[in-house]
Amino acid sequence: VLRTGGDVAASRAGLEAATVANQGALEAAASLAQRRVDVEAATAATRDALAGILGDGDPAATLTAHRAAVEAAAAALDSARAAEQEARAGHDRAVAAGSESSAGITALVPGLTRVAVSLGSDIEVTGDPKALEDVVRSLRRAWIDANEAAGSRAATAAAGAAAARLRQAELIEGSGLSPEDDPRVAATDAAVTAATLEDRIRGLEADLQQLTDLEVRQADLVTERDRYQRLVDDLAPSRFPRHVLDERRRALSELGGDLFEQLSGGRYRFTDDGEFGVVDLGAAERVRPADTLSGGETFLGSLALALALAETVAREGGRLDAFFLDEGFGSLDFEHLDLAMEGVERLSAMGDRLVVVVSHVAALTERIEDLVVLDKDAITGDTRVVSGSG
Repeated sequence: VLRTGGDVAASRAGLEAATVANQGALEAAASLAQRRVDVEAATAATRDALAGILGDGDPAATLTAHRAAVEAAAAALDSARAAEQEARAGHDRAVAAGSESSAGITALVPGLTRVAVSLGSDIEVTGDPKALEDVVRSLRRAWIDANEAAGSRAATAAAGAAAARLRQAELIEGSGLSPEDDPRVAATDAAVTAATLEDRIRGLEADLQQLTDLEVRQADLVTERDRYQRLVDDLAPSRFPRHVLDERRRALSELGGDLFEQLSGGRYRFTDDGEFGVVDLGAAERVRPADTLSGGETFLGSLALALALAETVAREGGRLDAFFLDEGFGSLDFEHLDLAMEGVERLSAMGDRLVVVVSHVAALTERIEDLVVLDKDAITGDTRVVSGSG
């Protein structure tokens, strides 16, 4: 009996120890279950954060596309820097040419001063290009006046010489004087005066030719200076990149306008000024803001610009390997939905390009070959792939 009592006590002690061990195991199992729940929540949060950064689809492919975009942006930045350096070099050349033109204009001043002195004019010659134009006009008027005066004096002298010769003949005939006593002094003086005036006329004609040559040279230098100044202004860092960007925007809006007109059934197109205003072809071509379009019309306009961008990049030798169109189809009627899908198919046909359409519109399944059907798990709420994952 004593031994049986001891066995019972030992069994009871063992049962209590087993009970304690079992309780510890249950607590450990509960802790592991809670940890599993925490890990799954952290995994879901990490997945949501990654989807928020990279978007829907294959994260690795999306990350690769982002990296390619960053590399393309870096290449564009290098190209822009090279263009800026070339513009600065052109600016320096234009400034140097402008300085050379200014030096040429300065060299004209001594020649014009000599012409003014030879004409006996008190015209003041300066190095101002605008003032030089007035100086040249004044010197031309002075030369014309001097030439006219010289011609008048020559005519007067010739008339005086003729009258003197006539008077001389009359005196000789009526006075009985000998030839040695003939009054030839007046005739000789008149001849000398005529010769002097003729020399003066020839000198003025030479000065006029020099003045004409200087005037032509001055006009050429002013034209060349204006051309270089225009180059300096056009190649300034504050205007050249804006000019290139405006040209690109105008080309994109013109091509996008043609596509928008096709997709909208001839109702809308973009303005050609690069501002992307909307021309309402059904309202006497009235220009209206883009934000006045309906949701479906806005989607068609965005699709037209995407098509134009892809075609522009292709024309310049670039590539846009993927496009993601997220919704917008649900706002279209059947006719516009068909036009939109034609545009999507056209976008996909432009080379080896991936076009991903995200939509809940059932009619699209008849036009798209590769479908990936997604659904939300009723218990966990996670998005799962129903079909098309292969």
